[in-house]
Formats: sequence, structure tokens, C-alpha cells
Amino acid sequence: MRIKQISVTELFGIFNHVIPLNTEDRITIIYGLNGIGKTAILKLLNNIFNFQFSELTKIRFKNLQIDFHDGSYLHFHTQAESDIDGNIKYKIIGFLKKIIVLMNM
Repeated sequence: MRIKQISVTELFGIFNHVIPLNTEDRITIIYGLNGIGKTAILKLLNNIFNFQFSELTKIRFKNLQIDFHDGSYLHFHTQAESDIDGNIKYKIIGFLKKIIVLMNM
């Protein structure tokens, strides 16, 4: 299963990024100004694929989606919740969507 595209909204509460991956050459260069989230996106991906989901709450984002070439995708959504003392905690909701297309020939 190969990653086709990575999308993140409201990274750090500000940035929206869509990163299509160059699957033909199998290398993609991610570049940009300091502080726009290059390293944060790589950390999010590392945490997901190493099953360290609790680490996802350390980087602020609204939605993160990883699209695969077979039509499936992983989607993560954060939801802010306040505890009794007014402290804000982020809850991560994630799911895998597998789209199956049947063709009659």
C-alpha cells in the first residue's frame, strides 16, 4: 500500500497543507519556510505508522488524512475538550476507510 497524498488542516491552528507524493520516482522533497510544519508532519506520520497514537496530541492539528493508491485512506480528527478545571485536552478520533470498486466486464 503506497501513500498517494498527505493532507493536514489547521496545523498549529494556522496552516493547511496538501502534499501529493511523487510515486513515479518514489521520492518527494518537502520544503518551505521555517515553522510551517514540515517536521511536525513527519512526526505525525512517524507516530501513526509506529502506533504511538498518544503522541499525536502533542502537535496541534484539526484533520490529518493519508490517502493511498488503492482508494483507502486514514483520517484523524482532533476534538478539544475541557476538563473540570478548564484545562483543554485534545481527543484524537481516527479511522481507516477502504473503498472497494467492483467493475463488471
